[in-house]
Amino acid sequence: FFSYIGFDVVANAAEEAHHPARDLPIAIVSSLGICALLYCLVSLILTGLVSYEDISESAPLSDALSNAKLAWGQQLINIGATVGLGTTLLTGMYAQSRLYLSITRDGLLPEILGHVSGSLRVPIFAQIWCGIVAALLATPFDVEALSKFLSIGIMLAYSLVCWSILSFRSAHNRPALCWIGCYSLLALCVSISIRLQWPFYVSIILVAATLCTWIPIFKFPFDAAAGGRDDSGDESYRCPFVPLIPLLGLGSNIFMAVQLHWEAWVRLGSVSLLVLCLYIYRAWSVRSGINAASRSDDAYVYEKLNFSVAEEDGKDSLVSPPSSTQKILGGRGGGDGIYVCSN
Repeated sequence: FFSYIGFDVVANAAEEAHHPARDLPIAIVSSLGICALLYCLVSLILTGLVSYEDISESAPLSDALSNAKLAWGQQLINIGATVGLGTTLLTGMYAQSRLYLSITRDGLLPEILGHVSGSLRVPIFAQIWCGIVAALLATPFDVEALSKFLSIGIMLAYSLVCWSILSFRSAHNRPALCWIGCYSLLALCVSISIRLQWPFYVSIILVAATLCTWIPIFKFPFDAAAGGRDDSGDESYRCPFVPLIPLLGLGSNIFMAVQLHWEAWVRLGSVSLLVLCLYIYRAWSVRSGINAASRSDDAYVYEKLNFSVAEEDGKDSLVSPPSSTQKILGGRGGGDGIYVCSN
């Protein structure tokens, strides 16, 4: 599953594309199609060399070629795997640094991570931070544990993407989102029943209930926020077959995530809780700063009875008392004069 996340890198490169509305959909669909085709061909060749029951989990291609007495092929696969690890690392760090840049622009991360180098035109500090985090994670943890955590994290992210599409395209329709939430909970129950091998009739009932939630969901319109044009005038890409594709994606991600080891769920919950607390603290800090700035910039209203002060020729002078209360506005300004605001 991890091998298919390359298209996510393409999406994160949208800001560096000349015509993202046109080029990104082509790149994403093409990369998915090419990966699917290559995986099918490799699997076909692999099962032709070795029985599917004897395929090695650690190095399937290398061991299969070794059993077939193709030493040169084994060496070639090992070299390709080594090069592929470096490519995967670089593309992952590239995508993550751009993600940090976007989150920083929303004010949820320190501003230094959003700094773009004037000469290199890349978020250099975010890139360095990604390298440091990757090195720290690779030092104490084994590859198997990291791969489990990575897979469940990606499934969670893609589930949120499916939810976001349904929410935007329904114009945040609360009844529609409630039914989608019911569908998600039932899909989770179906996945748990299969994972724990509950009685067959229980799974059938849950599957039927899950499919029944589609009936009210498909009655809602999902044509809002669908499209538009970018700065170059190209029409934006629309996800086709909504809500069918997001619902299938949401259900499949939930099913695959439930099949993972419980340790992956514990790690995901711990990291998600930590990140959520950091986000809440950062959002609270940003909002407190905005409110403080707003209070200092707003004009203060004073009530003056029986007299008012006007600015005349750059000097303050008293004028006749008004018949009613006048509000005099004063705030942070460049001058010392006080201006009268008539009722």
